[in-house]
Amino acid sequence: MCLSIAFSRSMTASAACASITVGIALVVMSITVRAQQEIGRRVFEEKCAVCHGAKGDGGAGPALVPLSHDDRTLLQIVRNGGAQMPPFSSTAMTDADVRAVGEYLRTLSAGRGAAVPAAGVPAAAEVAAQPQPLKPEERWIPVTDAMLANPDPSEWLNWRRTLDGQGYSPLDQITVQNVRNLKLEWSWGMDVGASQTTPLVHNSVLYIASPGNVVHALDGRTGQLRWEYRRENPDPLAQMRNLAIYQDLVYLNTGDGHIVALDARTGAVRWDTEIRGNDKKFRFTSGPIVADGVVIAGLTGCGTFAEDTCYIVAVDGRTGKELWRTSTVARAGEPGDETWTGQPLMFRAGGDAWIPGSYDPERKVV
Repeated sequence: MCLSIAFSRSMTASAACASITVGIALVVMSITVRAQQEIGRRVFEEKCAVCHGAKGDGGAGPALVPLSHDDRTLLQIVRNGGAQMPPFSSTAMTDADVRAVGEYLRTLSAGRGAAVPAAGVPAAAEVAAQPQPLKPEERWIPVTDAMLANPDPSEWLNWRRTLDGQGYSPLDQITVQNVRNLKLEWSWGMDVGASQTTPLVHNSVLYIASPGNVVHALDGRTGQLRWEYRRENPDPLAQMRNLAIYQDLVYLNTGDGHIVALDARTGAVRWDTEIRGNDKKFRFTSGPIVADGVVIAGLTGCGTFAEDTCYIVAVDGRTGKELWRTSTVARAGEPGDETWTGQPLMFRAGGDAWIPGSYDPERKVV
């Protein structure tokens, strides 16, 4: 999946970023070269190798290695190849897929001394391929409880912007009169996999949860990659609907049931807390919310019969120490226990918490 961002050069970066939820088509990015090559390899093996050979040496279709086309030409061939290409080609691969395949083919070509440059790729995207830390002179503004409760209109600090999940931007720079003038400023292709993610925006930096337990921090003005976090033993099926941010930390829930706190400036892991429960079968498919410095998240995968239940869990935002957990299915002696008519815990399945919650800071209720 790709997120995509489109906005005019006259808009401020923060205002443009906030247009994410106003329905303006938003895509973001340019991936690290290594990640793009890996995506290209997977796409090539799935969609191209059957005709062009496992290593691009040719078969039913012509050899593609050594590659003699730049990205623009390669895309034109895929889209307008006519009889040269199978009929599925124009819809089965996105533009980002084609560029990734080109990057992969160049790695194969390089071993034969015949790699070609990816002509037509913007210089900014080439710069973005290497993670760049925030410049020392850039002042970091910690995200406070007051900011989460009442976000600046130019920022997007919660999954649905506000703690009560309103999901509406008060910005009014984009109107029905000028929306036709929006244009693409930059793009960033996310990792392959299912995704329903919503970026966070703070200090003109976009924080994006990509499939497979991956987080990218991007400069909202240029699309330049500031840092990348990739979890060891990647899970291509893991997807996160959101991240959370508090003080100087970005919080990622992982597919293997951990909550990870990342330094918002560098992406370094500050703490990692396992939540999964006794049988290790539960997981996360959405990120947490932050309530007065407490990180709260709900587990999924609860349809599996086990000697445990799924939970809504709270951990300390600074240390990762677990504070409490509440079962999403009534256990013996808890309210609602009688509805299970004496069934043992093994057969009390269900109660998935698969989307982020909301919080009322006045009543202190999640």
